[in-house]
Amino acid sequence: MRTELVSLLILSLLISRPLLPQNTGERTGSSGSATPDTKIATRIPNTAAIDLVRPQYPERPHINSEVSVRVRIDRAGRVVSARATSGHPLLKTPAIDAALKSKFKRKSPRGPRYITGTITYSFKGPEDPNPDLRGRIGQEVTLRGTFSLRGKIGPFVLVRGNAVYLVAAGSFSWQPYSRLEGKIVSVTGVLHFFKAPVEPEPPGPIAARPPDYFYFEAASAVVKAAERK
Repeated sequence: MRTELVSLLILSLLISRPLLPQNTGERTGSSGSATPDTKIATRIPNTAAIDLVRPQYPERPHINSEVSVRVRIDRAGRVVSARATSGHPLLKTPAIDAALKSKFKRKSPRGPRYITGTITYSFKGPEDPNPDLRGRIGQEVTLRGTFSLRGKIGPFVLVRGNAVYLVAAGSFSWQPYSRLEGKIVSVTGVLHFFKAPVEPEPPGPIAARPPDYFYFEAASAVVKAAERK
């Protein structure tokens, strides 16, 4: 009898408000597109750098790596070929693209048709822009993350691997949000936290405890596609 009462209590909680899972497993890149601190060093004989193009950082923050690119430069100072020889796989392509766009000046018009050397890009990823969530409960915050309507129960924004949900009441329409699926968004609103009540453990099988979760009230939160920095 006691087990049945606990089950009815949990069922009533599920009906009274949308209890959303703490982690949906729908992990994508993160949220940040801020330009990292990238240092560039060259080791190319008899050549001076005129324009060293900085690589674009991919949509995945917190990657620190040194990428070495072997380049081949013609007499006009153009990079005619580039090949990454070391570094993080996600950073090799932007490093190669930057190397191919860079310009050099040969110190002498004479000499071999091509000169080879190395450009090294030292990537330092941007700091996480999201605040500590527990310290901001009850405050208006702006969070940045990947948006999805495809949570097990409802929409969410993936922030540093944590799902922060958008909770709506009544006949709220999610149709305008469909264009944001899978995109990096910023959400501004008052951050709330739902703490599931702890029930005394009954004898016999233990019922599953509802999860805790962070959430915004969808009716008052402002959700928009994040601008690239």
